[in-house]
Amino acid sequence: MFLLSALSFSVFGQTPKAPDGWRFPNAKDYTGEWKARRPDRSRPFKAAGDFNNDNLRDEAWILIPTRGTGAGLFVFLGQSNKTFRVVQFDYFEGEKAQTVYVEAISRGEYATACGKGFWTCGRGEPAKLSLKFQAISYGAFESAASIYYWDAQRKTFRNAATSD
Repeated sequence: MFLLSALSFSVFGQTPKAPDGWRFPNAKDYTGEWKARRPDRSRPFKAAGDFNNDNLRDEAWILIPTRGTGAGLFVFLGQSNKTFRVVQFDYFEGEKAQTVYVEAISRGEYATACGKGFWTCGRGEPAKLSLKFQAISYGAFESAASIYYWDAQRKTFRNAATSD
């Protein structure tokens, strides 16, 4: 679990607000892989769904730091009081945000990286995920990828690599 921060904030019309030090991508950010893949992925920096199975809309975003380079993966969990709880899953610096994407995936069966034979599955590392809810696929184009999924029993998100 990569829970780096969690906080709540008010929103206007169910639109999340970027945490301090971060911003949402804009039209000028459609460069590199985001521009090249726009026909296939019109918004490679945003995914929407119900990621924690509470019947509220959630959003996953790749945000850009207001200073420097890099990106972070944030999930905005919808709350019944029309706020979002924001959870940061990932942060990297030194590379452009356009090297990564996020998308919602449906419930179902997904092979993990170790299940595909990239490496031997370690203790507690599943070869296959049986997702009961929508989840988040996050990765670098033509490179490593992971699935972030809700563990209802533990009431938290977990992740598993799907490629290296």
